[in-house]
Amino acid sequence: MIQSIKQDKVLIVDVNIPRTSIYLANDFKDIIFNAIDSGEKYIIVDFSKCEFVDSTFLGVLVVSYKKLLPIGGNIHIVVNNPNVIASLEMTRMDKIFKIFPSVQEATENFVILNS
Repeated sequence: MIQSIKQDKVLIVDVNIPRTSIYLANDFKDIIFNAIDSGEKYIIVDFSKCEFVDSTFLGVLVVSYKKLLPIGGNIHIVVNNPNVIASLEMTRMDKIFKIFPSVQEATENFVILNS
């Protein structure tokens, strides 16, 4: 299940699925794109419950990041599974996204300029 929760100025997208897949990528994309279209700029994607994140989800992250850059927004990723971290490093996603072990740390590391 994928759900989003707003905390202050940050939207947290909780991906509560052991293995993401192409079959769920559209739901994930819709949640994030609708949030951005509604004015969300600071998004945390919580993959802490995932054992595997597939390329379709990573593609949604990259497109979302590109949509957020011009408006001063960003995406942080929460991951604590060593296999998912290794996958992000192999695809060099760790060079694009900041990766944190907890939602709290990801939230604290946003630089929110406009109150």
